[in-house]
Amino acid sequence: MNWFPGRNILFLLMLSVLMVLNQVFLLPQYLIMSKLGWLNSIQALIVPGLFSAFGTFLLRQFFMILPNELEEAAKLDGGNHFQVYWHIMLPLVKPGLLALAIFTALWSWNDLMWPLIVLLIK
Repeated sequence: MNWFPGRNILFLLMLSVLMVLNQVFLLPQYLIMSKLGWLNSIQALIVPGLFSAFGTFLLRQFFMILPNELEEAAKLDGGNHFQVYWHIMLPLVKPGLLALAIFTALWSWNDLMWPLIVLLIK
């Protein structure tokens, strides 16, 4: 289903973030956390890790392999967009969500620089 024009260009721009080293984003993220007043807090460790270009890429690929006929059949049965997503599509991409959770937890566990910067520098 084509949601809006230019979505592929927007997706390519988001994927370009994967080509940049993580250290490039340290200073802007630190300034954002400082302005929010989240330095030396658990929010500064959790919130930046919730969103990633890799997660968007991985879940997009999982959703793209689902056949469109499933969505069409669910809509014919009277389901709205949210019901189709919640009851049909989301259970089918649980392996992708689990893989993303494992990758995110592993990368967060191995990250040393961001917690040191956010928790120790004032």
